[in-house]
Amino acid sequence: MPFLTGQAIENDGRAIKRVVEEITEMVEPKKSLEDWIQEQEWPTPEQAALFDAERKAEYGTMLEWAQMQLTGEICVRVTDNGPGGRHGVGGFVVKPEDHEYQTAKQEYGLEKPGDTRLIKKRWLNDQWVVVSNEKIQGSNFS
Repeated sequence: MPFLTGQAIENDGRAIKRVVEEITEMVEPKKSLEDWIQEQEWPTPEQAALFDAERKAEYGTMLEWAQMQLTGEICVRVTDNGPGGRHGVGGFVVKPEDHEYQTAKQEYGLEKPGDTRLIKKRWLNDQWVVVSNEKIQGSNFS
């Protein structure tokens, strides 16, 4: 074990103290949560009303993105803004060996890997109705 001089011990002590101060500064809050909240920029009543109106305009809409993968699997991503403001995001995969595979291929209009569709739906008369079913260009893997 090397012998430490008084100067080396003092230098090491100062270095350790600096590290402790830096860690303490990072960990200890500098201000209260209330102070932090007061400093934040919050939307004006007009901005909040505009956001609320935009959100309500989305009520009763759904987007389904479907793509056939190289394996033949059909991957579907669903985002819906149900009536009354319910919001959901999900997805599922239909494999070639699944009994509903041919139905999914037809429903989404997918024929070969890379084929991609965007289906837009609207909630009308208590059911989802297809508004558009568009092929997305440039999505082929070939």
